[in-house]
Amino acid sequence: MKKTLLLGPSILCVLLLAAPALNAQAPGTGFPAFGSFTSGSFDAVNNQNLNVIFNMPVMHSPGRGTDLGL
Repeated sequence: MKKTLLLGPSILCVLLLAAPALNAQAPGTGFPAFGSFTSGSFDAVNNQNLNVIFNMPVMHSPGRGTDLGL
């Protein structure tokens, strides 16, 4: 009986401590959330390190809810 009473709160503590770590992962693609960029018609320049990001669409297919752009 004691094991079942301690199991619930311990699982809850583990889940609450693991939740911030799961949200802290950086996205793999796209622009960073608080980045500073100068965008043109064909490219974008990261103002922090002056890297250039080119956007060349290879394929575009309209969809029902979301378009597919590769």
